[in-house]
Amino acid sequence: MKHTVRVFALGLLTAAAICAVAYWLEDKEANESKADITTEEMVSSLKKEGYHVLTEEEHQQLQSESETNASAEPDESETTPQEEQQSDSPRTFALSIESGMNSRDISETLAEANIIEEPDEFDSYLKENDYSRYIQTGQFDVSENMNFKQLADTITN
Repeated sequence: MKHTVRVFALGLLTAAAICAVAYWLEDKEANESKADITTEEMVSSLKKEGYHVLTEEEHQQLQSESETNASAEPDESETTPQEEQQSDSPRTFALSIESGMNSRDISETLAEANIIEEPDEFDSYLKENDYSRYIQTGQFDVSENMNFKQLADTITN
């Protein structure tokens, strides 16, 4: 036993020595050159990658423009409740799954929110396809145009 412990300690000491040598021999100039790029080089690199770079003044100007546009929008686009019901956008629902909820509870919740029509069918689908074991807790956005597979994938990922 004593011999085994000594060999293990020698292995640890050797590994530490190798790491120390590799650290001290590292090319420090290569690391420093990466940090010494100019602002213009950074901006051109970001633009090549598809990003937009704004100065602080441009950013503040865009913010003030968006605030003025946001305050003007509600007056221009007032809709009545009847117009909202006639829109073709699918109904969405923020499904909140808490610890202890089973597939039956989730199916009932979705049926009450008019996302699915038959809670028993969805519950059976979850159990038959083994989704009920992998249901995650949290907040999920679901819509009425999702099929059973899409709903199951959403609540199990």
